[in-house]
This record gives sequence, C-alpha cells and structure tokens, in this order.
Amino acid sequence: MATLAAAATLVVMAACGSDSTTAPNTPTAAGNWTLQSVDGKAPPDTVIHTSTLTVEFLDGTLALNEDMSYKLFFHSRTTQGDSVTADSSGSTGTYTQSGNTVTIHNPANNGNVVATVASSSLSFVDNGLTFMFTKSTP
Repeated sequence: MATLAAAATLVVMAACGSDSTTAPNTPTAAGNWTLQSVDGKAPPDTVIHTSTLTVEFLDGTLALNEDMSYKLFFHSRTTQGDSVTADSSGSTGTYTQSGNTVTIHNPANNGNVVATVASSSLSFVDNGLTFMFTKSTP
C-alpha cells in the first residue's frame, strides 16, 4: 500500500509540471531586409534639400547572415544644380544580437549602429535619420 501511495504521489507531482519557464519568442535578425522608409517616408525619399543640393534614397537592402556578418547597400541620387548623379554605397561588417537588440559594427569607420528587431521589421537611427526595413520573404 505504501508503494502504491508513493507511486501515486510521483505521478501527481510529474503532472504538475516543472518550475522552468519558456523563454520569450525573440525574433531572429538573420535574413534579408528591404528598406521601407527613411524618417517615415517610403523611397524614393529626399533626405537633404537645399536651394543647391538634393539627396534622395532610392532603395536599400540589408543582409544579416547566419555567420553574423552583414552587407548594407543603398542606391541614392544627388542633384546639384543641373547635375544629377546616381550613387551606390554600402558597408560590410559584423553584427550581434541580444534579445530584440541588434548591434551592427562597421569596421571601416569603427562605428556601431544599434537596431531594434521585431518579427518582420528592423529599424535604426543613423546620422539623425530613422531607417525602417521589413524582412523579405524567402
């Protein structure tokens, strides 16, 4: 009888579960991202406009790779007087992720940009501009 009672106690204790908690579902930053807006405006977006100079972001992509490397690429257009120049620029480097925070490190200028990632969006502020990306579907 005592053995039966002990066995029943173990079954009840096992059915109650454990003290462990499930970690929050943190989205992974790895993947391909497409520029959706600069300062809340969809590309093409004018980021500088004076009487003699206009600079526009036309599009952009950000690849955050599984090996923790990244590649950021933008197309832009600069108009100075009557002269229009198309430009491509970008950077490569590494990134780290801790929870919803992604730190993008550019070794060319030893700078860091801190981004926030959600399930399908990633945003960061750089040089006073807010960049919003959405995750590309495979």
